[in-house]
Amino acid sequence: MFANKSTYSFSDNDSKLVPVVMGIVAILLGLIMVFFGVIMRSSLIDFENNAETVVATITNIITTRERHGDDVQTNHDVFVRYTVEDIVYEQELGYYSSNMFVGNTIEIMYKPENPMHIQVNDPMMYNILFVIGFFVVLIGMCIIIYVIVVVSKHKRLINNGTCLQGIIVDIQTNKLMRVNDVEYIVVVCEVSDTHTGNTVTYYSEQTPADTRYKIGNTVNIYIDLQNSDNYYVDLKSVGVTN
Repeated sequence: MFANKSTYSFSDNDSKLVPVVMGIVAILLGLIMVFFGVIMRSSLIDFENNAETVVATITNIITTRERHGDDVQTNHDVFVRYTVEDIVYEQELGYYSSNMFVGNTIEIMYKPENPMHIQVNDPMMYNILFVIGFFVVLIGMCIIIYVIVVVSKHKRLINNGTCLQGIIVDIQTNKLMRVNDVEYIVVVCEVSDTHTGNTVTYYSEQTPADTRYKIGNTVNIYIDLQNSDNYYVDLKSVGVTN
């Protein structure tokens, strides 16, 4: 029932690489969103400081659709008419909101030295980009912190826990989880106590499917004798004779 301990390194646990990569990608994506949110908000403030306002009328909304593979992107080009110093201008707004309709009025900003340069005063759009970016960064950090905590737990159990040898009795496929067309599974193991005849069942964490994991193979299981719910099924030891 007892087995020899192995050593632990982060690279041994490939199932942790996927969430780490996802966390890093989320952080980078979030930082890009925050960066552009700040830049665009700063640009709007600079425009506001040197602009005048005028009420414009929406004269046309042109809707077009573009297909990108299976996705269809809908674009709206909004045109407005406004008057500055008795001169009538009609320009594309470069902005769209679902509550816009032809004939509606909207307050816009324009540069006095170039009335054709217009912009909508909508800081919320840039604030939303900043806030979403911030939360995406936060999610990425939480994913990486979670992986660090789990890896530390595994290392601690290998170094300080009791190593038992179990037998794989079942492999459960998670049909709801698939990454890069690879299924994720849970390996079910049993450890039998030859003295009492009792059998204890242990479950691995979600891990990519691997042909090495077969029913009947042996696997090391590290447990905390003070807390039987605290254990680690060491899948890299599958089939290794101790």
